[in-house]
Amino acid sequence: MNSKAVNRSIKEKIRPYLKDCGFSHDTGRTFWRFSETRTEIVNFQSFNTALAESVGCTTYSFSVRLGYLNSVFPVFLRYLENKKTTKDGHALASESGCPFRCTLKRTVPQHIGTGLFRQKYRRTDIWYIDPEGQFIEPAMNDVREQLEKIALPWFENLQSDERMLDILLHRDEDMDSLWGFGRNPSPMRSYLTGYLALHMGRNALARTHLQAVLDSPAFEYEKTEIRKVIEKLAP
Repeated sequence: MNSKAVNRSIKEKIRPYLKDCGFSHDTGRTFWRFSETRTEIVNFQSFNTALAESVGCTTYSFSVRLGYLNSVFPVFLRYLENKKTTKDGHALASESGCPFRCTLKRTVPQHIGTGLFRQKYRRTDIWYIDPEGQFIEPAMNDVREQLEKIALPWFENLQSDERMLDILLHRDEDMDSLWGFGRNPSPMRSYLTGYLALHMGRNALARTHLQAVLDSPAFEYEKTEIRKVIEKLAP
């Protein structure tokens, strides 16, 4: 068993489904779906030897992470300028660079070891692939199910500006479902809220949160532009 076998299974079992769902570009383990302002990412994360040993899995086991990026946030738009692009000019952002992220959870039961040493594998954020490859098919079936039940609704929820603003204003990060956008309050949270509110025409809200960014030690390279925005929003 090796990672190539896992890659083949992803190509056979997962790629056609994601393609049907609009994910038009992939590199084998990372899949992208694009719109005019959005980039949505599904990433199959592999493990090097040291990391695999630390979490008790094989190097060909994997996690599945989601990333969502919106171009209304200028700092992330500039981040995309340095990325490779598709033939259509879409930037290939990384999941780790997204301000909204999620790790899918395994629902199929898995065990590691044999005989007296057989035990339940407790890391539900990892699909364990055994050296014999017996877990590949049930793992892929489970991933396919979680993409349909969890991932697609997760992306759809963030496609609404109103719902995204409500998340930024009222929700805490949850490492089980949605994270990456910072504590409330935090400079990152204020930055995202400010620019989303600006995009939505909520100028008073935008001014309040962008001023909070200026008053923080973060986003130093963005502050000149933020000041210009606030000046235009002055009552």
